[in-house]
Amino acid sequence: MRRRATPCRITSSGEYLRLQPASRQSREYAEDSLQRLISNCPDILPVKEFGEQFGPLINLGREIDCIDNLFISPSGYLTIVETKLWRNPQATREVVAQILQYAVNASSWSYEQLEAKCRSALAPAPIGGGSLFDYVSATHPDQGWVEADFIDSVATSLRHGRFLLLVVGDGIRRGLEHLLGALHAHPRLQFTFGLVELQIFRDTQEPGSTIVVPSVVANSVEITRAVVHVETSGEANVRVELPSPDSESQSRARPPSEQAFLTEHLKPSARETVQKILEASRELGAFVELGSSSLSVKLRDPRGSKQKLTLFGFTKSGDLYTGWLPGQLRSIGISPSIAVEWVDSVASLFPGVQPKGGDGSSLSRDVFLSELEERVDEFLSTLRLTVQRIITAADAIDAL
Repeated sequence: MRRRATPCRITSSGEYLRLQPASRQSREYAEDSLQRLISNCPDILPVKEFGEQFGPLINLGREIDCIDNLFISPSGYLTIVETKLWRNPQATREVVAQILQYAVNASSWSYEQLEAKCRSALAPAPIGGGSLFDYVSATHPDQGWVEADFIDSVATSLRHGRFLLLVVGDGIRRGLEHLLGALHAHPRLQFTFGLVELQIFRDTQEPGSTIVVPSVVANSVEITRAVVHVETSGEANVRVELPSPDSESQSRARPPSEQAFLTEHLKPSARETVQKILEASRELGAFVELGSSSLSVKLRDPRGSKQKLTLFGFTKSGDLYTGWLPGQLRSIGISPSIAVEWVDSVASLFPGVQPKGGDGSSLSRDVFLSELEERVDEFLSTLRLTVQRIITAADAIDAL
């Protein structure tokens, strides 16, 4: 059961002021205004309620192939947003079919097609005339993607239809909640659905200012992908073949997980080696970020900023790579020499591997898993020393 309440603002003098709900006929509740609000402030959408892989949102633009708002996460997952005002009684019946059709269309795109469509977004297109990878990297430089891995991650998400579909409106009607409840009970497609309501209030003490309160009306719904047939004979006809009930429980989509990644890509012996390294890394305070084609091991800034420090990563074949750490350390005031010496130490463990790059952040080639298996203990010893040096350096700065 949904419940609404009127928020209030407490002034510095202790006065309580009730906020006034904006009229649903006001310009704040125009679909164009909602689209611009979402485009300018993507964080207002609580996407992590539906899956960590969907956030943080990076705005790709409006009116991309008729999609109201399109976003991508640094991990390469798309979020498709359809804004809807509920003045139109047909909206409840049409909106789900509409956003599903957008998802079906997007699942047929290649990476290159997605990139081209982003360039044609409602002007000014956020991506401009540049590449999607450069745009995402500039927005979130701490992710440390290799371009080939990023492209592979996005292409995989497109191919498998791993999208978040959000219906965002001024008031989600009960009929639509029931419809999505039925979808949850009887899975149909491999998309994640969400219903988000935006309540808009006016601050009577600051004319012209508004407060927007987002709320999740229906939580994530993961459903199994159907077989979609597109037949053309003058007019396109879309036909969906649904899986049998017996197969639904077996084929229901799951968010990507570390264990699934390792199981899918690595042999059991190799899996044990990687898991040993990941467990040791966590004991040192590091954490793992998962992409569709790589695992990154990162350390949070000991000084408390949002900067993530990329120690190393594994490709989907289990090979190890480094990169980006010198610049990340520099951004939080720690000497990048720690990162350079870390890469030097890793390279010295493996014949034929040398530091590479102008800042010495990467290796001349990935370390093959077969090589790493023979030097796991030495690698972990070097890792412990590096993490300790970073923490010590951070403590020294804070002590000044």
